Amino acid sequence: MARHTLGVRLMLSYALPLLAVLGVGSMALERLGRVRSSFQQAAQENSTAMQLASAGLVHANETSRLIQEALLEPDPLVARTLLEAVQTNREKAHQVDSSIHAVLRTYGARAAFSSVEFACDEFGRDFGIFKERLLSGRRAEAARLVRDAILPDRRRVQAAWQDFVSWHHREIQTAAARAADQYAAARRDVLLAVVFAAVACAAAGIFMTTSVVRPVSSAVRAAQRIARGDLREQVAVTRADEIGVLQGAIAMMSARLEAVLSEIKRGAHEFATASEQIQENARWLLEHTSVQASTASEMVATLHLMGAASARALDSARGLRPLLCDTGADSRARNELTAGDHIVLRLASEDPVRLASSLLDTIADSAGELWDGVARVNRNVLSVDEIARDNALKAQDLWCTAQTLSRRAATLRRSVDFFDVRRNGPADPATTSP
Repeated sequence: MARHTLGVRLMLSYALPLLAVLGVGSMALERLGRVRSSFQQAAQENSTAMQLASAGLVHANETSRLIQEALLEPDPLVARTLLEAVQTNREKAHQVDSSIHAVLRTYGARAAFSSVEFACDEFGRDFGIFKERLLSGRRAEAARLVRDAILPDRRRVQAAWQDFVSWHHREIQTAAARAADQYAAARRDVLLAVVFAAVACAAAGIFMTTSVVRPVSSAVRAAQRIARGDLREQVAVTRADEIGVLQGAIAMMSARLEAVLSEIKRGAHEFATASEQIQENARWLLEHTSVQASTASEMVATLHLMGAASARALDSARGLRPLLCDTGADSRARNELTAGDHIVLRLASEDPVRLASSLLDTIADSAGELWDGVARVNRNVLSVDEIARDNALKAQDLWCTAQTLSRRAATLRRSVDFFDVRRNGPADPATTSP
């Protein structure tokens, strides 16, 4: 349900001003309709009454004319006919009166018409007396009655009808003025309602600004801070609607990003430390491999010298042996020519020669074996020298790789240092660069 709170607020913020405008419009239309219907009803009633009053006034004038003609007519039959016409005209006037009674609905209109009825009743009573006197042949009395009663009655009837028409004319003007006042009041009410709707819209806008736009702007600023790498300020979740969900998501993203950055910084620190250790080991291995290679080179040179000396000793021993053999033969020949007293000397001289020859053979054999051993040692030392050189090259490659890893670790630290996650308090030692 909380997920739809923002939608409900938005709907209310737009629906309330719309409902206010619709209410204002309907109220204005209703007021104007009432004003129009009231004015139309009053105008129709008064105009109908005025038309009937005009007809009644015409009948009254016609009746007065017929009475005068009947009074002046010497022929009794014609006078009787004129009196019958007067009676017919009066019946029409009564029908007009009945129609006016059906039209009149207000007390003021009926009160205004009562004076007309009273004047008509007096005129009818005097007309009856006039008719009787005229038909009985008393023309002088009828003439005096006309002069004293009928003509004043006719003037009163005409005046009553004119007053009735004037009253309805005033009623029409009053209805028009009342309609104008009601229209002005309706327009004033409409203007007030429009002002109220504008205030409602402004209140809805302020409500939207305070309840939606401001938290959204705060969330946007928090996202922009995270985009700039500033993770020092935590995002507070202040709502339970969709904006609160957004705030919670941004806060969770910030916390997880901070944790990831801490792990990356810690890993970068450990990676840099391991790279430096590898670099130190590679440097040490390179130095000692270089020393080992130089020592092997010196050993090879020494073995070459020893081999050369052994070869020269072997060659000297091999060249000395024939000479010793020849010298022994000559000594034996000279000793054979000597007398018997020299036999002991010959034997004595013959044993050292054999001994020397045997020693030379032993020296030659030893020199040969030494040469073979020197050759084998030389080959082994050369193999060791090649291995040492290979190790030196690999140690140099390892050192270069360690330098590259150190540079990559420094670059990673600089990239991670773009995000500022320091809070109020001591910094995390794992996030501090070594």
